[in-house]
Amino acid sequence: MNWTEGMIQENEVEQLLEKRVPVYSVSNFRELGGFRTKDGRQIKKGLFYRCGALGELNEDDSEYVKKLGIKFVLDLRSAPEAEILNDPQLPGAMQIQLCGMHYPDGSECDFSPAGIVRLNSEAKKAAEAGFDGNYMELLYKEMPFHNKAYQALFKQMQAGRVPLLFHCTAGKDRTGVAAMLIMLALGVDEKTILKDYMLTNICRENEIKAALEERKEEIKKQPEVETYIIHAYGVSLESAKTVLAVIHEKYPKIEDYFLAEYHLDKAELERLKDQYLE
Repeated sequence: MNWTEGMIQENEVEQLLEKRVPVYSVSNFRELGGFRTKDGRQIKKGLFYRCGALGELNEDDSEYVKKLGIKFVLDLRSAPEAEILNDPQLPGAMQIQLCGMHYPDGSECDFSPAGIVRLNSEAKKAAEAGFDGNYMELLYKEMPFHNKAYQALFKQMQAGRVPLLFHCTAGKDRTGVAAMLIMLALGVDEKTILKDYMLTNICRENEIKAALEERKEEIKKQPEVETYIIHAYGVSLESAKTVLAVIHEKYPKIEDYFLAEYHLDKAELERLKDQYLE
């Protein structure tokens, strides 16, 4: 089954999987280094890391991560999620928690067990109000704008506080969009950005397969549940495309987006490219 929705071809998988970091106790741990930009350069390796819940680190992997020399950790989870599983302290690193996804009213989108109850309730309310799409798409449309977590991420990039690491619980949605925005700012083309986003479904293959196996009888009765599970435990191409679409809709020039949302003018974007590309 092609869980990357046609974005990643079979002959591309091995090369993309080179982005993975050999840390196995944390989901979806990989870096952005090596991706080519439209001007022919590439993102320097060993500077931008992404992953799932850092609190899952075992002893061996913890020692490996410490050797990465991380200077900044951004925890994109909600406060309740962070309280359930605290991040370990990495030596010499500034560590902050700012939720990367919010409801339209500005409150944190919480993926703790209690938070999922509200999420389902909000989705039901939206459906009753006439919304017939995927409720997560509404949340994705909010993510690129007025997002204090992503603003903090770019502020640390400007300050040169690298290597840096950003994560959420599964390292796929809030983390995935953060990776998209960094790559967009550094000049990676959007097709490559989408490939990296969909790489999550390969990196989280075991989690997806386990969820499908657990609900196989339900899937036999309702085949559409299979797609729901794949997107719940992995990612949806439509979600990533939604992020890019809403950015382009509001800001036809991508430079205007980074100026309005992150105070990065054209000169500062070029400086960041010079600093983080080779």
